[in-house]
Amino acid sequence: MAFYEKNLNKYKSQSQVNGAIFTSSQEDVINQVSELLNQGVSPTEIKEQINTEGKTNVLVTLGSFDIDSTELPKNIELKEGVSEIYKGDTTFTIVKINFIAPPRIKSFNEVKGRVMSDFQNELEKEWVKSLKEKYTVKVNEKTLKKLK
Repeated sequence: MAFYEKNLNKYKSQSQVNGAIFTSSQEDVINQVSELLNQGVSPTEIKEQINTEGKTNVLVTLGSFDIDSTELPKNIELKEGVSEIYKGDTTFTIVKINFIAPPRIKSFNEVKGRVMSDFQNELEKEWVKSLKEKYTVKVNEKTLKKLK
């Protein structure tokens, strides 16, 4: 825990977008989603209205996304509200941004694995450094040449 607290700046999150991402392969479906979003219909209700008869016409992903997340369209304008429709290679995407969260320091539980790995690397560096100070390295040139 002391290592984590000493290195808090290494464990910052990026800015994040909180909202819903709507993706469809059909332009008319995504236009319908856009209209519903602009009317204030919730993402869950939109999903229920558009995905009927067991057919998935639109994929809805709710949550928080790093601003460089591959789930968000490239070059998305980061502002609260309903985005424009973005055309991908085979899909159309629209994003409802509830809010944009600024970077923050992640909790220990969120980065525990990374902290442990960083701490282990730090210990290893210190150990190698102490070994180099304590012992001198001598290279047997004859044996080295035989290996080449």
